[in-house]
Amino acid sequence: MLTPDQTGVWRLDFDSFAGKCEPSWESFVSGEAGEGVVRVWFSVDNYFNGPFLNENKWRCFSMARADSENLLLGYCTNDSPQAVAMEHIIQRLRMKGKANATSFRAILAIARPEGAEKRQFEIKRVLAEDWVLTDQAFDGAPQPVK
Repeated sequence: MLTPDQTGVWRLDFDSFAGKCEPSWESFVSGEAGEGVVRVWFSVDNYFNGPFLNENKWRCFSMARADSENLLLGYCTNDSPQAVAMEHIIQRLRMKGKANATSFRAILAIARPEGAEKRQFEIKRVLAEDWVLTDQAFDGAPQPVK
């Protein structure tokens, strides 16, 4: 959450410190929000249902927040840039000596497709490996200009 600015001075990235989601996490949990950007802890999961029924096509991840008891489910197609990025996050942390790690941080762009349960979302982008947003999305494509 500490990151250097353009002059090399270390600064606190407030959005990552606060775990900012757009819209709020509660709006995703309630079903009000259908898409947005979330800072989450994620783990490999195996709940396949609705539009994500085909477990041979989809990878499933539970998405959680320390400030909420509610879990959401994120899905990306096998071999997609998002699935590769999620696996890379998992493997990188495990190579850093955390072989037993089961949850990992990321910033994800998610959207609930038609027919999904209210807690099911497709992972459209893996924006960051951890909670600090940069100019380059972690799944390889440039970030949209805001």
